[in-house]
Amino acid sequence: MTNLYENLSWLLEPPKDFSRILLETRSSAELRELAKYSLDGNQLGRLSKKLNFFKENKENLSPLLPLSIGVIGNATTKLITPALIGSALRFGIALDVVEAEYNQVAQEAFSEDSVLIGQDLGVILVSIDHHGLPFLPSPGNEKLANNNVQDCLSFIKSVIDSLRSRTGAQIILQNITPPVESMFGSYEARLPGTLAWLVSSLNSELNKLVSDDIFILDIADLASKVGLVNWHNPTLWNMAKLSFSQKFIPIYTDYVCRIFAAKLGKSRRCLILDLDNTLWGGVIGDDGMEGILIGNGDPTAEAHLNLQQIVLELHNRGIVLAVCSKNEGALARQPFRDHPEMILKEDHFAVFQANWSDKASNIKGDTSQILIELLERRLDAIVYRMKFVPTIFAARQLVNHGHVKVNGKRVNISSYTIKDGDEISLKDQSKQINLIQESIVSQEREIPEYLEVDVKEFKGRFLRAPLIHDVPYPVTMEPNLVIEYYSR
Repeated sequence: MTNLYENLSWLLEPPKDFSRILLETRSSAELRELAKYSLDGNQLGRLSKKLNFFKENKENLSPLLPLSIGVIGNATTKLITPALIGSALRFGIALDVVEAEYNQVAQEAFSEDSVLIGQDLGVILVSIDHHGLPFLPSPGNEKLANNNVQDCLSFIKSVIDSLRSRTGAQIILQNITPPVESMFGSYEARLPGTLAWLVSSLNSELNKLVSDDIFILDIADLASKVGLVNWHNPTLWNMAKLSFSQKFIPIYTDYVCRIFAAKLGKSRRCLILDLDNTLWGGVIGDDGMEGILIGNGDPTAEAHLNLQQIVLELHNRGIVLAVCSKNEGALARQPFRDHPEMILKEDHFAVFQANWSDKASNIKGDTSQILIELLERRLDAIVYRMKFVPTIFAARQLVNHGHVKVNGKRVNISSYTIKDGDEISLKDQSKQINLIQESIVSQEREIPEYLEVDVKEFKGRFLRAPLIHDVPYPVTMEPNLVIEYYSR
């Protein structure tokens, strides 16, 4: 598990001639491609230098999205910042970083000459370690312990409130990793007033601060995954005031940049899956329905079952699922239809490509049609097309606030993927909303043919995936240009 996070092993290993490729890189697009490998802290730092070179020479940074951030902390951040810039490239972001000096959290938050003021920052990363908070362990004294937590919380709240009001930036607030040392053994986390108890209690309070412009970077969870003994490095803290082991800098910066990506609308929304030896064990074409491994009672079969459960949970969060497999189409679909232990079903997938073409071509496919289909299967898009509301923005609000049902069950995820035959309806009390009453009878828009709507009952059905000419866009849509732009 440690190696998974230490080496970013879900990414490809960097090319052996990384240095030569970086030297020959001539564009930001090429730099982004190089950032997609499992790079170490040093390599990420070299990407940062290359990006700065492009900036100094006024190079065109398209298609990278610019983002200016501030970084403050009570631990050393100078080793982190270059890796942060390099990691951001992986997500298509060109970072400009304003970095405060070591252990200047309060000064930067409240001082009139703060380096963060007047910088037009989009985000400020507040990296606070337990060493920099006024923790006063009082084992067994619950009253003193609770007061201590509130003191720490008040300090943090005053810092982020000041930063927000003075800069207008959104805040990424890092929570606190507990210490390795245990003075009370199994009672360490249970006994009020121990450092572990104080940290745990404070983190619970920090979670309550989450809002539209305050994000929590859950470093405590990351440290628990790799193990606190691995995460902490007392030597590095004493010598350089780095709050965690240097080998975890790439995963730390990757975690931070995922929040940047979500803020800029660049988070990943689609999962493309193979079938054989992925969703099930074995090869359906060779082993048949009876020979593939999926279900309980066998370690390999249970592993594939567990994977399906995870995929289903992603689907329920609004992630679009697709299949891309070298297989005979009808045979590939058979387990989804007939195997009794399959968790995933055919209708969980927005796109199902199973043929003998190479996978790269299948993934690309008819990109225009796939894009249109994915967009028009969104629940908010369908609510709008059914004329329940006058605008797509109103549709999103209607879904998010729990007014819409799919097949009789309330769904509040606007990006939820609708399948052929699904029924979309409004809650009874929602039908009386004036905005809805006016929209449903409006003559300004027609209901497209791929939808069936009962205007009296405020319900309808998604009949089939639309083709591009079926969709009543107000302007000429050229999805290939969109795809080309985001593929650069």
